[in-house]
This record gives sequence, structure tokens and C-alpha cells, in this order.
Amino acid sequence: VLAHATDRAPRGTDFGPLPGTAAEASEVGEQLGAFALVGPDATEARLRREARGQLILHLATHGYVREDLMRGLHGKADEKLSAFGLDRHLAAGHDPMLLSGLAMAGANTGDGGYGDDGILTALEASMLDLEACDLVVLSACETARGTAESHDMIPMTMDGGFSLSPKISQRSTMTVGLEYRDATDTSKTPTLRKVNFGVEINSNKFFQARFGASRGYWTAGLGFTGKSGSLEFGSWADEASKTGFRQVEDRRFTMGYGGRF
Repeated sequence: VLAHATDRAPRGTDFGPLPGTAAEASEVGEQLGAFALVGPDATEARLRREARGQLILHLATHGYVREDLMRGLHGKADEKLSAFGLDRHLAAGHDPMLLSGLAMAGANTGDGGYGDDGILTALEASMLDLEACDLVVLSACETARGTAESHDMIPMTMDGGFSLSPKISQRSTMTVGLEYRDATDTSKTPTLRKVNFGVEINSNKFFQARFGASRGYWTAGLGFTGKSGSLEFGSWADEASKTGFRQVEDRRFTMGYGGRF
């Protein structure tokens, strides 16, 4: 299933247009021969229904994390400097999985149809039937951000997933390419064994000349979270040497990739 945000958004709303997602949907859809949910069809209800039984799920839209409230749950800020711990009071009663999510159709109006509000929270995402799914790609800002408290983790019902962090500028022309051919070859294994991908970003000199961004401006991030042994990277070392990206691996088998100029 392939879903992407609408290219247009009503004036004055919170989630702006994402012109790049149309091209992304076209390219990924062509690679996979995917069933696409586009614009107003990309509702929470349709996603819940169509995700069942799919091998790959690719979502291209807006993502968000309420890190201000997350800090209230887990932070150790000086209470004198935070209105006597007001941040903790604001976060009280909040399920951490309600503090992040993806914008689906109807997110700006609060009406996603069928009683939904157009926001797919992390809690709602954890209830998707992904039993048959080997790979989930969240092509959305801030989907790899936030804290990793043990009691906040979304249950992993598929073998792996990619996510983006932090906010990604459409102007930076950052593109992430995933080769799904090995993932769709069911003759190999039922789990995802190998994915080759490349990251393409502007050079520092070009970016500064055109957009006036200072050195150290984050332009892209890519993270993988999954089960041990579920993924083998292809030619990442070659791509990393070209882009200056770095790789980090920890005991939770979460690999994060971040690049800066």
C-alpha cells in the first residue's frame, strides 16, 4: 500500500502542501506496482483496511512529535525554570503514544471521515494489522525523533522499518531511494534480508549559495528499526563516503543515519 499527502492544503492550516510526495508516490508505485491511496483517499479508515496482508507499506506525508509534552513525561528540567513543573502537569494523563503521529486526509479540518480526525497517532498505528508486513517506510518528518523509553515503544509486528528525522526541507532536494526488489522476492525468505538504498543531497557550497544556510544545518536523516538479523545493508559504505553521512548502531538494533554540511 502506498499513501501520500495531498499536494494542496487549505489556506491557514497547520499542515502545508508537500509537492515532492506526488513524484515520490509515482516512483515508488512504479517500482512496486503498488496499490496507492492518494490525497483525499488516504484516510485512516482506508489505511486500516488496506494495510492488512500487505508485504510493504510506504507512507509519505507529514509527521509530528509533541516533544514539549514528552519532556514533561521524562525530562529532568529545573522546576524553578519551568513554572513550578507546569510541563509535568500538562503531560499528566497523556499516553506517550498519543503525542506523535502522521497526518492523513482530513488532518487540517479535523474530519477524516468515518469518525476519524485525520491524525493517525502512534497508538492507532500500533493497532494496524501488519502481521504480513516485512517493511514499513515512514517518509515523514520527525518520525525518528523523541525518547526511547522502554514503556513507550510501539510493538514491532513487522521485521523492519525506515523513518526520517528531523524536519526535512523540501528545498534541499534530498531524496531517499529504496530498492525493494529483494524484499518482494518471496522465494528467498519470508523476512526482509537486504535493501540497497542511496541518499542524494545538495553540496555544501551549492546549498549555502542558494539558500544561505549556515554550516551544520541538518538536511536529512534516516533511521532503521527492526529485529536482529532482519536487514543486511547493501552498498551503504560507498554512499556514506560520498555524502558524509555517518552510521550509528546500538544494542536495540536501531541504526540512525544523519548528515550535516
